[in-house]
Amino acid sequence: APLILLGVFTGLVSMVRFILAAMNALEHLEEEKRTSTNFSRVAEAWSDEAFPKLQNNSLKPYKPGLKAAIDYFGDKPIAEIKPLHVQRYADYLLSQKYAAKTVKGKILVVSLVMKYAVLNGYIEIDPTTRIRLPSHAPKTKREAATEVDIDKIIASTDQPFGVLALFLLMTGCRRGEAVALTPKDIDIERKTVSITKTVEWLGNVPQVKPTPKTDAGVREIPLPDSLIEHLKPLMSQEYLFPGHDGKIISSSAFSRRWARSQANPGIECTPHQLRHTQETLLKKVFFPCRI
Repeated sequence: APLILLGVFTGLVSMVRFILAAMNALEHLEEEKRTSTNFSRVAEAWSDEAFPKLQNNSLKPYKPGLKAAIDYFGDKPIAEIKPLHVQRYADYLLSQKYAAKTVKGKILVVSLVMKYAVLNGYIEIDPTTRIRLPSHAPKTKREAATEVDIDKIIASTDQPFGVLALFLLMTGCRRGEAVALTPKDIDIERKTVSITKTVEWLGNVPQVKPTPKTDAGVREIPLPDSLIEHLKPLMSQEYLFPGHDGKIISSSAFSRRWARSQANPGIECTPHQLRHTQETLLKKVFFPCRI
C-alpha cells in the first residue's frame, strides 16, 4: 500500500510539473506574441476584419487614416506603443496643419486598432484612452462655390452635366443622392424632390443604397420653377442623371463628365462645394434651399 501511495504521489507531482511547464510555455508564447507583433500587422488584421462590414462611403476616411498610422508606427511592436507615443502622433498630425476633424479621424483609427489588439491579446491596455487633442487644433471652413461659379452654373445648363450642377446648387444634395434619383422621386405638381436613397461606388461600380448617408438624409426638398423646367425633359429616363448607357453612372464616368461639362464655362467648384452655397444662392435667386 505505501508503495502504491508513493507511486500515486509521484505521478501527481509529475502531472503538476507538466502543467506548470505547459503554463510557462504558453505564457512565454503570449509574451512573444505581444513583444514581437508590430503595429502594421495588427492594423492590417483589424482592417481585414472591419472593412468588409463598412459601407464604401464610410471607408473613405478610414483608409487614409489606416495608411497614415501604419506609415507612422510601422514595424514598432504594438506592445511598446504607450500613450506618449500616440500623443506624439497626434501632435505630429497637428504640425502638418491637418484640420481638427481630420486629426480626430486619424486618431480614431489608431484607437480602433488598439481596441482590436486588446481583444485579441496583443496588449492589455489601450494607450489611446487618455489622448486629448490640444484646444488650438486648427479648424477649416468648408468653402462654398464662388459667385462667379454660381453665375456660370446658372448659365450653363446646356452642358452635359449642366442640369445636374444646377440641381446640386439649388437643392444641396450629395452627388450620390442626385444620381440615384428617378422620375418617381420628382413631384412636378407639388414642386418637390424626395431623397430616399443614395449611390455609393465600390471602386468604380455604383451600388444603390436604400437610405441616404444619415437618417436625417431622408427628406423632401422644394424645387424652384426654373429648375423644374430643366428637369421635365429628363422625366422619360430611368434615372435623371444617368451614364451613357442610361443606367447609374460609374464613379470614373461621373468625374470625366463633370470635368468636361465644367471646363468650357470655366467652373472650378466641386459637387461637394455646392452643398455649402446656400447663403450666396439666396442672394442670387432668392430660393431657400435646404442643405
